[in-house]
Amino acid sequence: EAQKELSYLPAPQTAEEHLVYSKLYSEARGYVKAIRLMNKAWEMSPSYAYQKELLEWIFPKNFKKDLLAAQKKTGVNDTWLRSLIRQESAFNPRAVSPSNALGLMQLLPATANEVAMEVGRGPLDLPNDLFQASRNIELGSRYLEKMLNRFDGKLPFALAAYNAGPTRLSRWLSGAKIPLTETELWVDELPWAETSLYVKAILRNILIYELLDKGQLDLTSPIWQISSKGS
Repeated sequence: EAQKELSYLPAPQTAEEHLVYSKLYSEARGYVKAIRLMNKAWEMSPSYAYQKELLEWIFPKNFKKDLLAAQKKTGVNDTWLRSLIRQESAFNPRAVSPSNALGLMQLLPATANEVAMEVGRGPLDLPNDLFQASRNIELGSRYLEKMLNRFDGKLPFALAAYNAGPTRLSRWLSGAKIPLTETELWVDELPWAETSLYVKAILRNILIYELLDKGQLDLTSPIWQISSKGS
C-alpha cells in the first residue's frame, strides 16, 4: 500500500530528491525501486556515493531471525544468504521470475520440492510455501549448502551453480579444464554473462554487508577465494 502511494508522487528531478525517494521506498520495502533511485542519485552527484547511512537504505538486513536459523541448520553464513537474497529478489517474498523461480531465494518449484523431500519437509504446497519467507530461506539455504558441498566449499563456484545449474557448470569446468583451486580468472570466462555478473554482484554484496556490520573489511584473503572451509 505504501509503495502504491509513493507511485503517485511526481518524478524526482535532483540528486537530493532521488535520495529522499530512495529512503521512502526503502522504508516501504520497495528495495528494487530504492536501489534504482539511489544509483541515479550517485550518478547525478558522486559525492553521495558509498556513505554508510545511504548504503543501509539499499542493503537492508531483513529476515535476520530466519537467516540466523538457516545458518545454524546448514552452516551457511547468514551474510552470504542475505547477499544472495538481495541479488535474487531484493527482499521481496513474493517475487516471481520469468522462469517461474519463486520467493526470496528464487527457487524453481522442482528444485525446491527435491530439496524439501531430501530433508523430510515435502511435498510442498506450491507456490504458497515458497512465498513464506521462513520456508523459502530454509530450502534455499539447504540448496546453497548442496552447491557448496558439491564444489568443495568454494562460494563463487557454488553461486555460479545456483544460478546456472550444477550440471551445466560442472560440464563447462571440465571442458575448460578449470580446477576448483582457480580464483578470479574463471568467472570472466563463463559462457553465461548473466551468471558472471551474478557471482560478482553477490560477492560485492558480501563485502558491503561486512563493511556495514564491522566498519571495516578483512582483505587478508581475496574475495574470490571465499570458502565455507576457511581456505
